[in-house]
Amino acid sequence: MKDKEKIINSYYDILVQNAKKMETYSIKLKNDPRVYTSVPMIPHKFQDDEVKRFTLRILAPDDYAGLYERSIDEIEMLEKKKG
Repeated sequence: MKDKEKIINSYYDILVQNAKKMETYSIKLKNDPRVYTSVPMIPHKFQDDEVKRFTLRILAPDDYAGLYERSIDEIEMLEKKKG
């Protein structure tokens, strides 16, 4: 399995589990300088294997707060927040 596929599968597993846990993560998306405080999740299985999308509930920065849908391969960094 390619490294990129391993990373995407790892993110997928985390996001599926987080749909139940609703834990907060720091997330950085490719081509975006900001690091968001968010609750990322996949509430259901991907409907189209070619377009792997997830729901991103951004909590901070406040100017970007809200719900967004992004492609899982846009994730550059995903770290669980402590505390």
